[in-house]
Amino acid sequence: MKSTSCILALSLAIAAPVFAQSGGMVQATPPAEAVAALNRHLASLSRNPQDVNALLGAGQAALDLGDIQAANGFFTRANMVDGRNGRARLGLAVVQIALKQPADAAANFDAASALGVSAQAHLPERALAYDLTGQQAKAQQDYRAVLQANPNDNTARLNYAVSLGVSGNLAEAEQQLKPALTSGDREAWRIRAFVLAMNGQMAEARSIAQTTLPKGLADALEPYLQRLPLLTASQKVSAVHYGEYPADVLRLAAPEPARNRDTQVAATTERERGGRRQTAAERRAAQQAARRASQAQAQQPAPAAAVAQPLPPPPPPAPAASPPPQQPVQTAARAPAPQPTRPVPSSAPATQPASRVTNPAPTAVAAVASAAPSTPAPVASAPTPAPAPAPVPQPVRSLGDTLQALEVPEGERRQVAVADLSAVARIQEQRRVAAAAQQAKAKADAEARAKAEAERKAEAERKAKLAANPSRNWVQLAAGRDPAALAFDLRRLRRTYGDTIAGQDGWTATWGETRRLLIGPFRRPEDARAVVAELRKAGGDAFFWQSEAGEEVSKIGTQ
Repeated sequence: MKSTSCILALSLAIAAPVFAQSGGMVQATPPAEAVAALNRHLASLSRNPQDVNALLGAGQAALDLGDIQAANGFFTRANMVDGRNGRARLGLAVVQIALKQPADAAANFDAASALGVSAQAHLPERALAYDLTGQQAKAQQDYRAVLQANPNDNTARLNYAVSLGVSGNLAEAEQQLKPALTSGDREAWRIRAFVLAMNGQMAEARSIAQTTLPKGLADALEPYLQRLPLLTASQKVSAVHYGEYPADVLRLAAPEPARNRDTQVAATTERERGGRRQTAAERRAAQQAARRASQAQAQQPAPAAAVAQPLPPPPPPAPAASPPPQQPVQTAARAPAPQPTRPVPSSAPATQPASRVTNPAPTAVAAVASAAPSTPAPVASAPTPAPAPAPVPQPVRSLGDTLQALEVPEGERRQVAVADLSAVARIQEQRRVAAAAQQAKAKADAEARAKAEAERKAEAERKAKLAANPSRNWVQLAAGRDPAALAFDLRRLRRTYGDTIAGQDGWTATWGETRRLLIGPFRRPEDARAVVAELRKAGGDAFFWQSEAGEEVSKIGTQ
């Protein structure tokens, strides 16, 4: 499919801005609120990786930042933790439509709705998912809801027109496109060409393509437009929005364009009869009706003249990067009409000796033909040739004898040798380029593996550090630079406040350029604060401190 969609994709790029999915555009400057929300949710996940609310919040923040892959990871993990969470299903659906996975997106939109989660904020994405899976009625219902809430949503209106065109509702599709066409919107003109083509109106579609695109691209696009009626509904939507086209359809013959309403009605009547063969009377009646319709159509003025407000002309074609060179047109001189050839009288001999056959000059032939066109030229009689002697039988030679008798001239040998050397040099160069490319690929793969291994080790170390140093509750007694001095201070404080801090181990952690002297850890913050209150009541100076996850706290005497 990808190999056959380059022409369509190029037409999309030249005719109009690239179609952007909601949530799929990376913003140049990430909003501070989204960055702060993502950091906040990541901190929660570091303490509890199974926190569904944190996973959903991180996924939405990643969507706000335009990181579709990260959002996909967060929503997938949330769905794995809680498979009945409608918000996770809705987030997955929004991500999947941005990743061009419409079938999965439509299924997750339906699942979210069944779980009681409204998709009101994502109706454009859901409508597109339904459109890309052939559910045009549901898609159009969502598009109408979007336009009712915001009539100025031009993207939703154009997508609605595509869906109507796929359904065969050409008149309503044109009505939805009309405001954008009047303003000269090139995207609307491109969509109109596709909608007309998929409904069999190839003449109008071809005219728009030739007007809005460079000639070379418009000519290359025509086979795709001709075969649009052969596609399924979902394939038509994919062709319009993504420029994707099934390769096997291009091998099919293009359908006949729709000529007039009577012809289409006759074809519909034939289908309604279930394929029953027409009688002779029915065929004659159908032919007479087609002739009358053609005569009436020829006598009537053009349909565009009867429209009260005709559509504006399409915008001029976009300049191509490198238009194909135009071949010079040569004017050929009109050749004289050929003169009738007179038959040769039967009395002329059937064969003549080769030595007597001559080719007259063209001027002489023309002169004879113009001088006496009606008088046959006299034919000279030729002597009867002598019978040829009987051929002498030659011995039959085998294929091997014939090949051994062949000799290659010296000039040909030199040419073959030069050709062989050129071929060898070309093959050697190709092998050298292939070897260099293989070495570069191997080097890039090795660097990628080394980088992935380094990242894996760093992640493992980070996880080990988090596991060894979770967030805990402490009581800070003092601070100092020297751990040995802090151990001496702890012994002194035990003698002074033995009853209060008895049974508590001593710990130390970095604090700027100094180190903390800690006791604990305590299971609850309330327990640590109770010890602080007792120490202060006894005249000591202490306060409560809670270490962050991953912050290293070591026991005194082990550092």
